[in-house]
Amino acid sequence: MGETAFMTIHAGYALNIGVSEEELKEVISMVTVPAGFPRAIAASQALSELFTERRAAPGKQP
Repeated sequence: MGETAFMTIHAGYALNIGVSEEELKEVISMVTVPAGFPRAIAASQALSELFTERRAAPGKQP
């Protein structure tokens, strides 16, 4: 379902330049209807994994 790998890469870039986790979550909620619920769920899961990885990495706090 979709390309979550590309989304994860770009979400990581966005976090690096100061976009907040809440803003990224809002983007997912805004594209839910046009993209479809299965893709939105996959994107939400990918974001959750990205946030968890970044919180666990030393010196990489979002």
